[in-house]
Amino acid sequence: DEVVKGIEYSQKRLEPFGVELKVVASKTYSYKEQLELLQYFKKEGVDGIVTMAYHPYRINDMINELYDNGIPVATFISDAPDSKRICFTGLDNFKSGEVAASLMDLYLRGKGKVAIIGIHRDVKCIDDRVRGFVDRIRITDDSIRVVSILNARDHCRDVDMEFRKTVRRMTKIVVNENRDLKGIYVTNSLTSCVGRALNDIGVGAKISVIGHENTNENIEMLKKGIIHGIVYQNQYHQVINSINTMSDYLLKNKLEQEIKLVDIGIKIKENA
Repeated sequence: DEVVKGIEYSQKRLEPFGVELKVVASKTYSYKEQLELLQYFKKEGVDGIVTMAYHPYRINDMINELYDNGIPVATFISDAPDSKRICFTGLDNFKSGEVAASLMDLYLRGKGKVAIIGIHRDVKCIDDRVRGFVDRIRITDDSIRVVSILNARDHCRDVDMEFRKTVRRMTKIVVNENRDLKGIYVTNSLTSCVGRALNDIGVGAKISVIGHENTNENIEMLKKGIIHGIVYQNQYHQVINSINTMSDYLLKNKLEQEIKLVDIGIKIKENA
């Protein structure tokens, strides 16, 4: 996991400076659990918090309370922009959705029906990707049409593979309901689950799949031609940059910029 590796690297680099990283992994993607964890860190008396925001506004009050009590919060991957968080490091996710739509346009040659599987849609980065994809499709002069948007709002972290089964089941449903479907856009790293579902029903590689994140599973399916394009981000560098920003803020009272956007990467079969 790129995030875990980034945390481990940061711990080794900052330890000589007296910086200790206290790491707690949430069990879900629920903002309610995140609120509990933020409250826990407040009681622990930490000096700063680096986190992915699980909701664009429902954790704002807690972030603001932490800041007002001298505990700054930095976000990465997904943001809570209207809170008092000190900075955000991540993609322009609306633009990454537009990039995914452009890839879909290329593979479909400007014509066909497309479905969107929006996974963890409550998280801002995912919702931004959906909106960017739809917006780019709408303004094109081509004849691509979004016929279905399925929102998987389950907040679980894939315990016992149940969430993967849900995504695969949703994929089969949308294909059965749209026999002339030409493309599927998947908003996160579970793109490989969609590819497997398409293989199960015998239409793997016949439907263009554009998704996100260069996981080993996604790259394997990209090489096989089951997934056609991946839009990805370097999460390793994101978490390192976020932790560095927080340590500079705490140790040097230094904040270079509030928004740090990382590059959008693209992988297709030829460069996988």
